[in-house]
Amino acid sequence: MCYDTLSATGREVAGIDRPWKVRLLLATAALPVGLGACSEVEIMDTAVVVADAPAEFRAIASLRWHAGDSLARWEIGAYVAPGWNDEVPRQAGDTLWIGGQPLAASPIDETGQRNYRTTIYTEPQTAHERPITIVPPDVEDMAATPVTIIGVGWMAADTVRWAPATDLSISLELPPEGPEPEPSSVNWSFRVSRAYMSISISDEGLPPSNLTIPASLLPDSGEPLRAALSLRMYRYEDPTGISDYVTGYTVAVQLEWPVRICEPGAC
Repeated sequence: MCYDTLSATGREVAGIDRPWKVRLLLATAALPVGLGACSEVEIMDTAVVVADAPAEFRAIASLRWHAGDSLARWEIGAYVAPGWNDEVPRQAGDTLWIGGQPLAASPIDETGQRNYRTTIYTEPQTAHERPITIVPPDVEDMAATPVTIIGVGWMAADTVRWAPATDLSISLELPPEGPEPEPSSVNWSFRVSRAYMSISISDEGLPPSNLTIPASLLPDSGEPLRAALSLRMYRYEDPTGISDYVTGYTVAVQLEWPVRICEPGAC
């Protein structure tokens, strides 16, 4: 496939007599080698910046830890879209506060959208005790609801020990409270895998404090295994009018442990 990006006015794209900026992602099918350039343009996606629109704040946070990492890592991205009022971009502050620290917007695009990105390191076993609050800048006289994110810790060492023919378990340390505002959706999965094999359990809500894969589902041989927990929390607010300043977030937690094989009674 070949890709290109074009810009046009609303009039050119949809016959709308307003200077809305329209961005079109164009995809073209590539011809076989030797037959020339791409052809048959097909519009795959469009993004329209509307003249009158509510303000939006979105945060995306990912907590990751893999065996061998001394610290767990929060990767946090966010944006503030001030929106438009009577075809004029609203005025907004540039500073986002994360965990009590200021973070400047970089970059600010042509629509006034502020973009933010940062990394925060934390002790993996105590991530459930260290909430991080994200406070967006005001947009004119409107303030969005801050977002508080929190992770999951665990009681096990960096390596999970398991004896064949027994259950495989990991004890978690869950946060006393979940993210704020309350998420719209929470789901988790716990997976044990090796080459050519994967077993998982999953459910809605927060995971139990003790994750267990029954021995009857696990292999009898002592081949190396890996265990992984995935947790996703999501919230989205629908605006009720152009004067709203809505808040949304996605929080993802990904923890992975190698499983060390040991003799029954010696783990």
